[in-house]
Amino acid sequence: MNINFLLIESSRPQWSETAFESYKSKFNKSITISWNGIKPATRNKNYSVAEVVQKESALLKKKIKEDSEAINRNEGKSALGKTDSKDSPKTKAAPNKGIAR
Repeated sequence: MNINFLLIESSRPQWSETAFESYKSKFNKSITISWNGIKPATRNKNYSVAEVVQKESALLKKKIKEDSEAINRNEGKSALGKTDSKDSPKTKAAPNKGIAR
């Protein structure tokens, strides 16, 4: 089984890399886990939040393989939108409870 975390991030602090490697080591060898950072969309002085979310959603969608299932976390809303069509991955919104910010 492959688990891929796709994140919008400008930089990754060293402590988070260390924590992720520790987390990853707790799984048996049949599970591979990867962390893939995607640079955020460029924002200008008068950017629109909705426009940036749309651009970043498009970046994430490009990285999701067709036969994959995606779980997204965006303040309880599905930024990726409903993607249940046969040509795109299934998307589930993760619940707000129990998820650290």
